[in-house]
Amino acid sequence: YSTLPERADDRLVIGLLLIPVAYGIIANIALCIAIFGNKDIRSNPSYYLLIQIAVCDLVLLFFDVFFRLAGIIFRQAYLISAYSSLNSTIYFFSQCAWWSFVCSLTLTAVNRFICIVFVGRYDNLFTHRSMIVAVLFTTLGGIFLSVPHLTRCCRVLW
Repeated sequence: YSTLPERADDRLVIGLLLIPVAYGIIANIALCIAIFGNKDIRSNPSYYLLIQIAVCDLVLLFFDVFFRLAGIIFRQAYLISAYSSLNSTIYFFSQCAWWSFVCSLTLTAVNRFICIVFVGRYDNLFTHRSMIVAVLFTTLGGIFLSVPHLTRCCRVLW
């Protein structure tokens, strides 16, 4: 059990962590609503990557709220052991979202570069079909880059 000053510190940390988490959740949900609510924006295939980035960010925020903050509140009592399969699974899904985010951000930079430099080729390269395939491959790339976290030798403790 914790003393009253330790609990006060925990409340401060939780309060400070909830500020950016709440902002991130509100901003990403507002972004998705804005894209899905506007027919012109929704028809532009470049926004598929932006939606994927927002979803990855929401997944990361979910793990941040429910597992990192819960770890502070309950002082790791809910995980039983640092080497539990739940611990590595949580970290794996968090890493999947992170690496998918990184791959999507990289492809977004390439998309913007081609839009600016190679204007004539942009519409041929970034069609609806190619962007759906790109979103699929960036997601698979994120999962592939996260697989080493499932092996015992490469596990990073959450």
